[in-house]
Amino acid sequence: MSAAIRTAGKGDRKILFLLPSATNQGRPISPSHHPIMTATLAATAMREGATVGVLDAVAAGVSTERAAALALSWRPDLIVTVPFEYRRELPIDSSIAFSNAYKRA
Repeated sequence: MSAAIRTAGKGDRKILFLLPSATNQGRPISPSHHPIMTATLAATAMREGATVGVLDAVAAGVSTERAAALALSWRPDLIVTVPFEYRRELPIDSSIAFSNAYKRA
């Protein structure tokens, strides 16, 4: 999977849903399930008028720093990290590491 933000919708507010990297260095994981919670949240935000982006850094195997750079380049109004996805639980440290990398970027 290429590291890209998948987008949908045409709203004024841009919301990025991020499944944070599995490791700071980036290690791809082939999950057994699709990101159901993330898809549901993104669809709800889009239905309410937002443009949504989804970055699955877990499946793409991108590093925390690369995920932060991708997020910064998309210029979202809000970033929602989803560390607890069905059958894809990651330590909360993954979201904290992304937040710190984003602040540095």
